Amino acid sequence: MGFINNIIGFLSNDTNEVEAKRLLSNFGDIGGVAELVDLTLELEHSSVYKDLTYVDLDEINEPGVDTSEIEEIPPFIKYAAENMSNFPLRTSVTGLLGPNDVWLHFTFIPSLYFLRVGRKLTLDDYRMFFGSVLPVRLMFLLEGFDSDLETPEVTPDFFKKLGKLKWENKKAGKLNLAITDLRLNIMLTIWPGKDFTPISVNEQAVTQLWAGCSAVVGGRDRISVEDVLVGQRVYLKLINTDVSKWL
Repeated sequence: MGFINNIIGFLSNDTNEVEAKRLLSNFGDIGGVAELVDLTLELEHSSVYKDLTYVDLDEINEPGVDTSEIEEIPPFIKYAAENMSNFPLRTSVTGLLGPNDVWLHFTFIPSLYFLRVGRKLTLDDYRMFFGSVLPVRLMFLLEGFDSDLETPEVTPDFFKKLGKLKWENKKAGKLNLAITDLRLNIMLTIWPGKDFTPISVNEQAVTQLWAGCSAVVGGRDRISVEDVLVGQRVYLKLINTDVSKWL
């Protein structure tokens, strides 16, 4: 998949603006999409985003760091594992989201912290991450994760509902993928020469997770296009946040 995506990117003469116009032609009738596209195009000039796309999770730790040595597992990880299907194929039958998606959104925090502090991470750093309120605030408060609001209580029921979500319609799922594709196009045209498939796949998963969280917080069992926009905005906001303030 990564090789194919790179070939398509290099053979295409489409600029990011053309790709953005194509997205707007399909989804521009949805309120908030045009603004989101503008914010996404700004990533072309983001040094933080560029650095994030090059982060290799296998290379950011000090030698010998083994997170399995940490005894205290965050409750949200435990509840996700206990209440969401771990079936590898995610469908509307099994549920669109699984415990791996919950874990994946957590891994963006070490990546951003690594970029902020400019050194390899230690086991103590991971103990700090595991005890942080930031992952919970991202899932429950979404765009308000950096607000003065109190951190909500984590409950198993939230993850039961999260694991049963479906798309409200095909347009919602296609919108999330289209924004992901726009970011991939930015990577391929601005910083060519690397396989960006892993980060792109991860971005699609975490933004879908936050879209799902938006639905559950709103008391719904379907992910709408509005929820998709929320998930995308959470991601853009997190990229530009000093995560160390929440650790």
